[in-house]
Amino acid sequence: MDKIIAYCGLICTDCDAYIATQTNDLAALEQMAARAREEFGMPDATAESARCDGCLGDSGRKIGYCAECKIRACGVERGVVNCAYCDDYVHAD
Repeated sequence: MDKIIAYCGLICTDCDAYIATQTNDLAALEQMAARAREEFGMPDATAESARCDGCLGDSGRKIGYCAECKIRACGVERGVVNCAYCDDYVHAD
């Protein structure tokens, strides 16, 4: 599997939600949903809502925080691969 790097720099292909979605691992997706309900206070989390095709994907399947991510929205709006390619990004020298 080729590495997919999100707009913010996280590696989507290392994410449990991405891996479980791509392998259709329903047990892992349910475990993620249970964790979201118990640890993150998301009572409506389900295996289906835990599915994610990655930040750069065209599908609507993005795990909660990725669907609402302001960094992702900015990258999409600016049409950049990720923040490192943005002219407004401040690079450390």
